Amino acid sequence: MSYAKLAGDNPFLLWVLLLNNVNAVDVKSNPQTGVKDVILGVQGGRRFGIASVDGLPYLGYVERDQEAVETVKWTTAALLFDKPDKDWIALSSADARMDTTQAMNPVPLRLFIPVSRGRLSAWKDVMPKELAIGPMTLNAKGEAVMSASPFRKLPLKVS
Repeated sequence: MSYAKLAGDNPFLLWVLLLNNVNAVDVKSNPQTGVKDVILGVQGGRRFGIASVDGLPYLGYVERDQEAVETVKWTTAALLFDKPDKDWIALSSADARMDTTQAMNPVPLRLFIPVSRGRLSAWKDVMPKELAIGPMTLNAKGEAVMSASPFRKLPLKVS
């Protein structure tokens, strides 16, 4: 059976499979907690951008990834500093099952997005309480332009 068949109609799982095909992601599972960690590499991280919008950190994702990212019921976010040679933005879901999933138990999921060390340091002093996430586009200069209204605002931990 192919991995695509296993992913079924879950856009997030299909997205992870596509990233895996180009070595842009690592997936780990913790047998004690059941948490699934999707850890993006540098190439996977380039699909995201970070900016400040209305005083909040805003994590943007490219339009072609919108369905995959928005399929997951993200519940919290964290900014993680000075972890092995990078900073990270982590999105967490207490239960990543889709409404159509037949799984009995919740499936906790974390998505780790690498960020160049120091890129998030301004947020250490501000200590924002929320992270906005939503689609972004790139302007003619290749700079990220965030959507006027984010998809979701998540409670944020800064550590």
